[in-house]
Amino acid sequence: MNFVGAASPKGFKLILASPNKCYDLLKRLRDEGHSQILLRQGKQLDDKPADISIADVLDNEDLAIHNQRFQEYINWNREVLKQELGLDEEDISEFSTETFEKHHKSPCFIKLTRWLVGFYKASTRPT
Repeated sequence: MNFVGAASPKGFKLILASPNKCYDLLKRLRDEGHSQILLRQGKQLDDKPADISIADVLDNEDLAIHNQRFQEYINWNREVLKQELGLDEEDISEFSTETFEKHHKSPCFIKLTRWLVGFYKASTRPT
């Protein structure tokens, strides 16, 4: 989760990672016949290839349990921030993300978050 400046009445938006959105995307790709597409192709994780297919991600029950737990934490924080800061749904943007390891601080996740924050800031600057 991150706050970014925005041309809105509050002057900022809350951006949130959403494992659920990622699972929805992966399920759609599987249903369209793309279940063998490799994610993280060519990357290393613990000195081993990090390749994993869409089918393997969706079939991994442990991974699903961890991501569901992370989604529950995100949802709880979302509700707290809505109450404490008076946020409406228009003040919140979600993006699809997947945590492929049991530890949520994977380098891929951190880089993706930094990239999205930079992109969002650049796209909301007044012209």
